[in-house]
Amino acid sequence: MSCTNAAGAPIPCSGWAVYDSYVTDPRYQRYFTIAWTCLFAVAFLLTLPGILGWLRSGRWKEGSLAGRLGLYEDMSGGYRRIDSTEPAPSTAKRTRVPRPLLAISAAVKSFALATPPLPSFLSLDCIPLLRPRRAPSCHPTRNLLPFSLGTLLLALLIPAFFFATLLPESELRTNPNRFGFLALAAIPPTFVLSSKNGAVQWLLGKGWTSVNFLHRWLGRMMVLLVLLHFYFWTIQYAPSHQVTEFLSGTKEQRGIGALVFLLIIAISSAGPLRRFSYPAFFVLHYVGIIGFLVFVNKHTIYAQGWATYSVLGIYGLDIFGRLAGMRVRYVEVEAMEGGMVRVAMRGLHGGWRAGQHVSLRLFFTPPSPSLFSLFRSFEAHPFSISNAPPSHGVLNASSPERGAELFVRSCGKGSWTGDLYDTALLGRKVAQAQADERAREGGDGRRKTFYMLALVEGPHGGLGTFVAVEQETVLLVAGGSGMSFTLGVLDEVVGRRKQNGQGGKIEVVWAVRDKAQIAWFEEPLRTLVDSVSSIPNLTITLRIYLTCDPTLTTEPSAAPLNASTYPPSASSSTFAPLLHTQLIYARPHLATLVHDTLAAALAPCGNCYPICRCGDIDGDGICANDEEECCGGPGPANGIELLGGSSEDDEKKGEKDMIDEVQVLPKSGKSCCSPTKGIDSTASTQDNEILELDSPSTSAPACCSSKPGKGVEAEKAPACGGGCCAGTGGACCSGGVEGVKEPKEEGPVRVRTGGMAVVVCGPGNMIAEMRNAVARVPIAKQARVGGIDLHSEHFSQ
Repeated sequence: MSCTNAAGAPIPCSGWAVYDSYVTDPRYQRYFTIAWTCLFAVAFLLTLPGILGWLRSGRWKEGSLAGRLGLYEDMSGGYRRIDSTEPAPSTAKRTRVPRPLLAISAAVKSFALATPPLPSFLSLDCIPLLRPRRAPSCHPTRNLLPFSLGTLLLALLIPAFFFATLLPESELRTNPNRFGFLALAAIPPTFVLSSKNGAVQWLLGKGWTSVNFLHRWLGRMMVLLVLLHFYFWTIQYAPSHQVTEFLSGTKEQRGIGALVFLLIIAISSAGPLRRFSYPAFFVLHYVGIIGFLVFVNKHTIYAQGWATYSVLGIYGLDIFGRLAGMRVRYVEVEAMEGGMVRVAMRGLHGGWRAGQHVSLRLFFTPPSPSLFSLFRSFEAHPFSISNAPPSHGVLNASSPERGAELFVRSCGKGSWTGDLYDTALLGRKVAQAQADERAREGGDGRRKTFYMLALVEGPHGGLGTFVAVEQETVLLVAGGSGMSFTLGVLDEVVGRRKQNGQGGKIEVVWAVRDKAQIAWFEEPLRTLVDSVSSIPNLTITLRIYLTCDPTLTTEPSAAPLNASTYPPSASSSTFAPLLHTQLIYARPHLATLVHDTLAAALAPCGNCYPICRCGDIDGDGICANDEEECCGGPGPANGIELLGGSSEDDEKKGEKDMIDEVQVLPKSGKSCCSPTKGIDSTASTQDNEILELDSPSTSAPACCSSKPGKGVEAEKAPACGGGCCAGTGGACCSGGVEGVKEPKEEGPVRVRTGGMAVVVCGPGNMIAEMRNAVARVPIAKQARVGGIDLHSEHFSQ
C-alpha cells in the first residue's frame, strides 16, 4: 500500500515525522528507570519469604532495627546472658520443601556458582606495580575469575538494558543525545547500589558489599555513554573544520568539565590504584562526584531530576544512617604476635549481627611518621566484628563486658595497618616498662591497657538481615585473618542453638600459614568448642590447616613434601590441643571438605551398611524416619553408594582441568589405611606440577585408632598423631595430622536432611574454589540434604 499527497507525490503513510530528541529520548530514559526498578521489585519478591520468616521468628525484636542506629550499650531489657536459662529441646519441625523444587533450586545455584579459570594473560601478577600485596603462596593454584557465572549474568543485564533503550527510535549518528539521556538515567541506580543505608539494606536485607560490583559496572557504562555522547557530537563538526568553535561554547565546556570529573572517578576507582593508596582513592572519588554533579547540572536543564533531586534523596538518607550509626569512644588496642592487633570496644551489648563489619577510624600518629602516615587519622577501614551480641552469643556470656572485638592484621610497612601495629607495639612496650617500674617500687606491677580514640561507623554487611543459619549441617571455612568474620558467625550459630536446643553438626576449617598464628583466636575458639558439650545433639569439629609451617617447607615458593614425615613444629608447645580438633600439615582441599561434610550428613555410618532402625524404607531407598543403625562390619555397599551419589574419585575428575594434583604417599612401608605401597613423592612429579595433599577423611577405616595399636611401641608412634594397627611398621593413618579427637555418635544416628550452610571468608581464589566445590555437588545430593546455601566474604590480602 502506498500513500500520496494532494499533488500525487508518494509520502510515508504515517506522515512526515521530525525526530525530536527532547521528546523521544526522555521517554526511553523513563523506560530504563522502569526496567531497573522492576528488577529490584523482583529481587524484593524473592526476599519476601525470608522477611516473613524474620517477622514470625521474632528476630526483629533482637536489636535488628535498633542496630540500624549503630552499636549501643546496655538498654533496659535489651541484655540477657545466653546461659541464664537452660536450653529447651527444639520442638519446631523443619519446613519440608518438595524434592523437585529443591532439585530445580540446586540446578540454578550450581550454574550460578560455577567459576571459570582466569586466563594467564589477564593475571596482574606479572606487573609489579599492579600486583596485589600478598605473601607468596606455599601451594600455588590456578587462578580463577573473580566472579561466577551468576555474577556475570547479572552484570550483563546492565548493557542489555542500555541496548534495549538505546537503539529503538534513535538517530545516534546525527543526534547522539540519547547517550546523554541514558547516562543521566543511570545516576540514581548507581547511588542506590553504593548506599550503605539504603533500599538494598532495608528492603533486601543485603549489605552494600554484595551489590557493589553492579555499582562499579554501572559506573563504567556511564563513562562509556558520556564518551560516545561527546565523540558523536564532535565528529559532526570535523568536516567543516568547526570543532574548535564548537568546543568553545559555554554549554559544551560545561559538558567537557563533567566528562573530566567522571574520568577522575573511573581512573581512581581502578582496583590496583585503589589498593595502592586508599586515601587518594577516597579523596579523588568524592571530588569527582561533586564536580561531575555540578557541571552536568550546568550542562543541561534535563539533569535536575536525575542528578539533583534523586541524588539528594538517596544520598541524604544514606548520610543520615551513617551519622546515626557513628560512635566516638576510646577502644582498647593490644598488639599480638605475628602482626595482629586486637581492638576491643568494651561494654557494647547490641546493635550488630553475625558477620557484620564496622568502619574504624583511629586517631594516632605512627612512631616513624612519613608523608602518608601523617594522614592516618583521616583514614577509615572496614573490619569484621568477631563475636555475637550478648543476647545470643556464647563469648559475651563467658565474659559479660567483652563487648565487640575487632582483629586488624598488619599488611606490612607503609600501610595503615602496619603503622597501627607499630603504634600498638610501642604502646605495649611503654606500658610494660611502666609496670616494671611500679613493681620495683612496690606498687601494682600489672600492665595498663593501651587506649586509642576511635570513630566507629556501622555496622554494615553480614549474612543478611533476614538470613538465619538454621541448617542442620554447617561448614565454616576461613583463611588466615578471615577467621575474625567466621568467628562471629560461629559464635551466633552456637549461641542460638544453645538457646533453642537445636542440634546438628558444625564443621570449622581454618587455614593459616604458621602455627604461631593460632594464638590469635585460640581463646575464643576454645570457649566455643567447649560450650558445645552442654548442647544435646550438637557436635562441632575444628580443623586447622598449616599451609606454610616451617616443618612443611623451607621456602615459601617450594612445594610441600610428604606431610606425614614431618614432626610437629617448634611452636607446638605454645598450642594446647582443643577438644575435637585436628591439626593438619597440608593445604585444605575444598572440594574434599564439601564432599566429606555432605557424606557425613547423608551417610553418617561411613563405610558401613546403613540399616533402617524402623525397618521402613521409603521410595528412594532412604530410611523413612531419617534414622539409621550402623552395623559392626562392612556390608555389600557403603552409605554413599546407597544414596545414588558418585564416589570421591568420580567427583574429582573435573578437578584435573583446574589444577594438577599428585597424591603423596609414605615413601616406604605399607599404610594401615591403604594396602598400597608408598612411592617416592618426587619420582613422578614434574617441575611444573603442584603437590597437594588431600585432607584426611572424616571417617577413618576400622584399622585406625586414636592410639597406636598393639605391637607398636610408644616411641615409634608416628609424629603426625594418627594411630596404626599392629604389623604396619608404625606408618601414619592420615598424613600430617595431630590431635585427632573426632566426636563419635553411638547408637542410632540421624541422616541430616535439614539443609547445609557453607560460609567462607578468605582471599578471592579460596572463595572461587569453594564456589566450584559447591557447584560440582550432584543435584540429587543437594536435594537430598535439603539444599546447600553458600555465603562468601572476600578480603584483600
